[in-house]
Amino acid sequence: MHNRHPLLATRSARPLALPSLLHDLLQLADLLRDLPGIGWLFNMGGPMSRRRTERIRSTLLGNFRSGIKWPRQYIVVLHFPEGISPVEFVEELLEKSGFSTPVEALKHRTDLPAGMHYCHTKKLDIDEKQRIAPQTDDEILRAALILGLCGPNFYSPDRTVIWTEGRLTRAVGLYQPTGFYED
Repeated sequence: MHNRHPLLATRSARPLALPSLLHDLLQLADLLRDLPGIGWLFNMGGPMSRRRTERIRSTLLGNFRSGIKWPRQYIVVLHFPEGISPVEFVEELLEKSGFSTPVEALKHRTDLPAGMHYCHTKKLDIDEKQRIAPQTDDEILRAALILGLCGPNFYSPDRTVIWTEGRLTRAVGLYQPTGFYED
């Protein structure tokens, strides 16, 4: 029940015997016109093997069914107009508020979160950022100070305020890590 295909037989040193169904498929002229060899035939109709990647992202934070009982305290996000550097915008706002440095502004603020918090970066689209972002200059300065005190993983009011474009443009959920040893 095997047939020998003349096109494939001329390419190999010895003739290649193919099942009759595959032989009938190869008789179609368009199938072999631009394709080298027959390796593609062994994976017909499916996706290419081992080529698929998929990101899996999961978090226990904010999930009340999980064992971690860290309530989210704040979501801090700033939305900047296009074409304006976030660092320059915040520094101009700082001067407009009458402060020369972020440290001076920290000394006058009493409404910043106290104690260490865990920072969890949130994925928000532009509409959500605009809805959540503070609107007044005082609220924007407060959010900028909080984002400047957030490192990659933790917020601490004892840190130095560092304003970078990366820190000011990310959305952060602050969680207070309490209740670890409580029953």
